[in-house]
Amino acid sequence: MTSAISILALALGLQFVRIWPLYLGAAGVAGIYVGIRKGNRFTVDFVVPSLAFILLSSFFLLFSLDVIAMRFLDFIRRFWLPLMTVCVGLAYLAVYFYKKGGANFPKAH
Repeated sequence: MTSAISILALALGLQFVRIWPLYLGAAGVAGIYVGIRKGNRFTVDFVVPSLAFILLSSFFLLFSLDVIAMRFLDFIRRFWLPLMTVCVGLAYLAVYFYKKGGANFPKAH
């Protein structure tokens, strides 16, 4: 998968400095695939870290491709408190819903 990303980057004229978050996303997709294949269902041990990789990849890719014009460090300095509040809130919700019905995760077919 990583060689496919490299070939695509070369074809589009992008440098590794700009597309490195795609490798992080590829690791997340691979983690979900392995998690499904290992137990024939979505397991929290694989899906949660893999989704985190994919979300971080998407977030960093926005800065790397200059979709967000602000520098990454300026963004963190300006929005760290609201961002941290949202992340902690989402983590609490994830734990709550997992404890409420964690055994009812959907099975992959």
